[in-house]
Amino acid sequence: MLHVEGLCLAWPGQPRVVDGLDLRLARGQTVALVGPSGCGKSLVARTLIGLPPPALRIEAGSVRLDGVDLLDEPLAALQRVRGRRIGLVFQDAGGSLNPVRAIGAQLVESIETHTTARGAVAHQQAAQWLARVGLADLPGGLRTYAHQLSGGQQQRVAIALALACQPDFLIADEPTSALDTATQGRVLDLLRGLQRERGLGLLLISHDAALVARYADAVVRMPGVAVSAPARSAAVPVSAAAEAADSAPVLQVRDLRVAYPLSVGWRGAWRPAYREVLHGVSFRLAPGRTLALVGPSGSGKTTAAQAVVQLLAGRARVEGVVEIAGVALHAVRGAALRRARASVQMVFQDALAAFDPRLTLAESLAEGLQALRPEWSAAERLGRTRAMVARVGLDEALLGRRPHALSGGQLQRCALARALVIAPQVLVCDEPTASLDGQAQAQLLALLRSLQRETGVALLCITHDPAVVAALADGVAVLEGGRIVACQPVAAFSRARAG
Repeated sequence: MLHVEGLCLAWPGQPRVVDGLDLRLARGQTVALVGPSGCGKSLVARTLIGLPPPALRIEAGSVRLDGVDLLDEPLAALQRVRGRRIGLVFQDAGGSLNPVRAIGAQLVESIETHTTARGAVAHQQAAQWLARVGLADLPGGLRTYAHQLSGGQQQRVAIALALACQPDFLIADEPTSALDTATQGRVLDLLRGLQRERGLGLLLISHDAALVARYADAVVRMPGVAVSAPARSAAVPVSAAAEAADSAPVLQVRDLRVAYPLSVGWRGAWRPAYREVLHGVSFRLAPGRTLALVGPSGSGKTTAAQAVVQLLAGRARVEGVVEIAGVALHAVRGAALRRARASVQMVFQDALAAFDPRLTLAESLAEGLQALRPEWSAAERLGRTRAMVARVGLDEALLGRRPHALSGGQLQRCALARALVIAPQVLVCDEPTASLDGQAQAQLLALLRSLQRETGVALLCITHDPAVVAALADGVAVLEGGRIVACQPVAAFSRARAG
């Protein structure tokens, strides 16, 4: 039994972010911990396994595992608990993986550390766990590195790492937020199977009401917060600019091809082997319109987004044409490229990794403005920053913190503010609502539509959530296996899914 009683957490000089949390989790049971973005769910998850942020104060409460209070245990005892007794799937999947070690090496290390398997047996189990989370067909197999994976694939590797230790209890912090619907079901069915086989106790941290209703045996709401029902599919007015279907495109992508160098193997004497992941992708986007780029995890959506904003130089071979407001980004370099970047901004799927951990959020926002909008005065930059922070629903006091001190949802909203304050013509959003609860999702979608009405900004939205597509998009491009297999109005896409 995992028993949390009266847990109180606070940042120095701040009111308690968690005030009197109680929950019980038995073997074979699924308990959902729910609450809006920023209420402290991820802080609870890290505290339960003895990994709270250094500045966080545990003011009261206990965390008992089979009667032993883990908050009083020394580090050596906690290290025996982590992984083997209690596993944790972090919300920031990419940040939880070691970037300089292959995923197979990380899996094998985890298996050998926490189980009796060794050598070839451990390698075999590592491959089996990748297959169980739907990653049996990775081109590099166990030799793949985290940066070669999509966000959804990284999430599945993180789940495999936690499960491979065969823990008694698993704390899963938004384990499916980066996954498409089919993969979500596969992963959660795997967890249910382990509960039946091994009596796995699951603490599921999620803002997805449908997921909680389907899988949880009990629900614990964070104390001191009001949990609103999700409004993910709320109707949002279409912008006036979006109604102008004949507008000249502000973004044109023609025959975009991206190939990554393989980590092993050479073809010929000097020419490296490449694996092409995008095969001639083409689309266009007019001012004030939203194109949703959808497809299963690993289909190339994030690669397409990064290629559009020219972030793959030195990492991949990129061919094709990307034009923003008539400027061919692939043809400009140096100062010209920097000026062009003011026209296109990106909100990344991994919000934590998108910020410099050494800078406060205020310093990160100021850095982008100084680099891309030098024509604005310091007073104008400050005024625009404050206005945008307020519009995305953030308390200005949070800007004095560093990224690790914010929740995933708060960071996502700060990332949106950093991109929008530049006043771009094109905004590329990679899973912009994945870290937000239902109420915050609806607010964010309404905000994006409002900004489109005011500014005519064009939005390329990468998502696996049909509700986000229905609420936000004007058109849909379906990406499968690195190719666009359909490009249609959102109404036709919704009818096809319903049928």
